[in-house]
Amino acid sequence: MNKRFISAALLLLSAQSIFASQNATFYLNNDLQKPVKGGGALLLKSYFEDHPDGRGEDLCLLVGHEKNLGYWSLPAGGAELKDSNIIGTIKRETLEETGGVVNVSGSEPVLYSRKFGRAFAVVADDTLGCNDLTTAVQNAIANPALGGAWKEMDRYTAISVSEITRKAEVIRAHWEKIAPTIIHKKTGQPCTYNTLWHHDATHNLPAAVSPAMTKHGSTIELITRTGVPIRFSAFYFGSIVDRLGDFKNRVAATRLPRGFSPETYLNINPDLAVLTQGQNPSKVDGVLSNHYRTHGRLENRDFSLPKNFEPSVYLDLHPDVKAATTGLSQKAANAYAQLHYAKHGAQEKRSYGIPDSFNYKIYFALNQDVEKAFSGLSPKAQAMEARKHFHFNGKAEGRLYKLPPHFDPSIYLDLHPDLAQHVAKNGMSRNEARAFAKVHYAKHGMTEGRSYGVPVDFDIDQYFALNPDVLQVVVGMSSRDKNAFARRHFVFRGAKENRRYN
Repeated sequence: MNKRFISAALLLLSAQSIFASQNATFYLNNDLQKPVKGGGALLLKSYFEDHPDGRGEDLCLLVGHEKNLGYWSLPAGGAELKDSNIIGTIKRETLEETGGVVNVSGSEPVLYSRKFGRAFAVVADDTLGCNDLTTAVQNAIANPALGGAWKEMDRYTAISVSEITRKAEVIRAHWEKIAPTIIHKKTGQPCTYNTLWHHDATHNLPAAVSPAMTKHGSTIELITRTGVPIRFSAFYFGSIVDRLGDFKNRVAATRLPRGFSPETYLNINPDLAVLTQGQNPSKVDGVLSNHYRTHGRLENRDFSLPKNFEPSVYLDLHPDVKAATTGLSQKAANAYAQLHYAKHGAQEKRSYGIPDSFNYKIYFALNQDVEKAFSGLSPKAQAMEARKHFHFNGKAEGRLYKLPPHFDPSIYLDLHPDLAQHVAKNGMSRNEARAFAKVHYAKHGMTEGRSYGVPVDFDIDQYFALNPDVLQVVVGMSSRDKNAFARRHFVFRGAKENRRYN
């Protein structure tokens, strides 16, 4: 045998042996049923409405571009013996592939996929940013003191979680459908979803995710937050697909409440100013939202203005505040009113608007002289003027603005066949019929003395207790159905039978 060939073969075997010695399989939480061959991080970041690249989605996954492979992926990689355990792998891989920016603590929740043998720390940090991560990984590439493991990612981008989950749902449904059509290599039996090998899964992808093969592996197409299509590793996306339910739960736990504003959160909670001292201005929003997610939510801190806060009403109620808006546009004046209330008005207990239950259409129906005065305005202007009128005039005049608390639109229509016929004749939907009933009672039914439901002091629990035969009928019903049955029973039978209800 040729000595040169033998030497080359021995060298190859030696290299393979060294490489194999570096690879490792760990077990998540020392559970032998959860083998893990690699790990990394799912980096979640919130974007706010005024963010420069805003596209209406407030939570994104930050992903990196693998410069040596030519496609995008998660900051992750294979386990090595030097890591000691999978948390060590997660920490090392995340640190390397974010240029040293993200240092996983090991206390983060973990998304684990047995099918792909991967575990990912779920890192929710709104101070992260694609620009910062991109700068960090490019600095790592240019640093000769760092090894090759630090030079794999060269830039970062953001993908909305809605895009992630939408594509993952398509792939998941596809895998579940095709699994029985693939024969398991070891058992010779059709696969189930759980026994479908990841190689088969990532090479049998639905057309809806635009699969494509590269010389380094299978990819799918994802759309970034800024609307740019990218090719993403099907293997690493597969871990999300496999644990889609867990991913959705982590997203739900991470997502900030609708309407959250870091500026408003700080203004309402001035003690948090200490968190922003010395911070880079670009990081302040992230610091505040991180605080709400980890502390403020548990402390029940307010994070937004009251739902019925009305800037124009607030200004009209407080001349000293309104004076400060002289010369400002309406938009700027409204913004000032919101800021003033958040910073001062809430603590000073200044009034700011009208009751949550106020409905301008009902207010007009109950006060037709007011409706007539504003009849020539647009619906939006009518709503505004109605609110102002009630606050500055109607409240003092004792004007009604809502229906009786026990008004029941469906009972009202059933009690009055002429109204039910009108609803049927005009093909109204259920919601349209309910709205019609409310406005009709406010405009006509009240003055006509029409009945509309149970008495104000009707007690459902007492009605059941005093009428055991009625209680027997509702056994097994939900609380909502029981309540509806009790009200309708009294209106259409109980009242005539003189049944007691309190």
